[in-house]
Formats: sequence, C-alpha cells, structure tokens
Amino acid sequence: MLTFPIVDTHVHLWDISRFDYAWVKNVPFLNRSFVLSDFDAARGATDIGGMVFVTCVGDTAQWRDEIAWVQSLASDEPRLKGIVGCVPVTDSQTALADLEAVRSRSGLLKGLRPWHRPMDDPKYVDFVRCLGRLDLTCDICVPAEELADAARLFTACPDVRFVLDHVGNPDIRKGSFEQWCRDLAEVAKCPHVTCKISGLATRADHDNWTREQLKPCIDYAIGCFGFDRVTFGGDWPVAAQAIEYPQWVQTVTWAVEGCSDSEKRKLFRDNAVGVYHLRP
Repeated sequence: MLTFPIVDTHVHLWDISRFDYAWVKNVPFLNRSFVLSDFDAARGATDIGGMVFVTCVGDTAQWRDEIAWVQSLASDEPRLKGIVGCVPVTDSQTALADLEAVRSRSGLLKGLRPWHRPMDDPKYVDFVRCLGRLDLTCDICVPAEELADAARLFTACPDVRFVLDHVGNPDIRKGSFEQWCRDLAEVAKCPHVTCKISGLATRADHDNWTREQLKPCIDYAIGCFGFDRVTFGGDWPVAAQAIEYPQWVQTVTWAVEGCSDSEKRKLFRDNAVGVYHLRP
C-alpha cells in the first residue's frame, strides 16, 4: 500500500469530436472520447497527485492544437502538470523556432514524442538533439525489436533526456524475452535514459494475463535502470483493454513490496517530478 499520492507519467486524453485519431478507429474499445472525468472514474480511490499527458494524435498537423487543448484543460485541473506532445520532424533550425514558440505559449510542455523512422536518419538525430537544447524530454515508444536502434540513438544524443515508454514493449504474450533483455540492458547503459514502468498488461494476453507474468519484466527493468531512473505510468485508457487502473497500481505496488519507502517514492512520484521538471 502506498502512503503518498502518485504522479502518473503516462495519461492519454482524447476527444473524437475535436481531433482525428485514425489509430483508434479500428479498436472499438478505444473509439470514443476519454476525458478527465473518465479518468477520475477509472482511477477509483487511487490518490493521484499529478499526471503527465502523452500525445494521442497521429496526424502531426494537429500537434499545436492538441498541446493548446491540453493546456486549456489544466486551468481547471491542477493535477495536470506536464504535456508530452507530438511533433513533426523538421530541420533543426525550423524545429528550434517552432518549438520555442509553442513552449512560450504552453508552460506545461515538458517533452515531445516525435514519430519517425528510421531512427538513424541524420535529420531525425539532429531534430532530437534540438530537444536537448530546449531542455525538453524526448519520449520514445518502440517495439522490442527496435530497442537496439533506440540504444544507438540514445548514444548519439548524450545531451537529451530520453524517456523509454512501456519498458521497451517486451512480447509477454509470446514469452519472448531473450533479445529484449539484451537490448534493454544496452539501453540502460545510457545514463540519460529513464524507463517507464507502464503498458505491460497490454503486451500480454488481455484476457488471461497474471501479475506473476508481469513481475519479471518489472524486476528486470528496475534491475537494469535502478530506482533512480524508473517512473510509473498508467497508460490509461489504452491499458484498460487489459487491466483496470487500480489493478495496475496494485500490481506494480505488489511487485516492489519488499523495497524501501524511499525507492517506492522514486518510482511512483519523485523521479517523475525530476525527469519532466514538473512544478510542485
């Protein structure tokens, strides 16, 4: 049991009447709006002290509008403390000007999740380096088979604060972990990378997973990164396809029940404040 409020580093919100979310149209469970009132209903009695919104629009033409919308939500929601936006990959000079202008209008912009392949494209690498100059995180969400590519990107950009989403997406459903273990260990060698403990139930059989299946991935990630470089993420509502929000909190809490209170505070709160530079 936790004795302090959680800071959730991975909350999605979307309004299908406002933006086009092409990626949810073939997922009936997700093909509706999910807003703050839905999140509050889903969290139940879980004590949330803060949250970081993570982009949902797949069409990068909407990136400025999505950031502005979430910024407007924060005026009535003090727990909404940070935004990780979507952004089109452009040349570094254009990127610096565009991002500085957006950040000046949105005090909650803390990071970006740029969608681009391949990750060794020089244009992409230069763009990512701009995020370091602007003191913004670069959040990376890749399938497990691209972790090695991500490790090379991290090495090429030592001045950028990276956040790896969903523990690098291990294939829990198939039980295929050997390559994921090797590549995650390589990623963890980069001291400027933080790992989100999030999204694991979604990578398992949605209807038949057990917490015993998820715990080895949590243990391994914490073993690689240490308690100073992990954060908790709920990945709501995507994760709700497989697990209810309080159940995910309980699962992670159970996985670290033998750890110290200080370590739990780092995982569930303190590291989030540090890596995303959140206001108190």
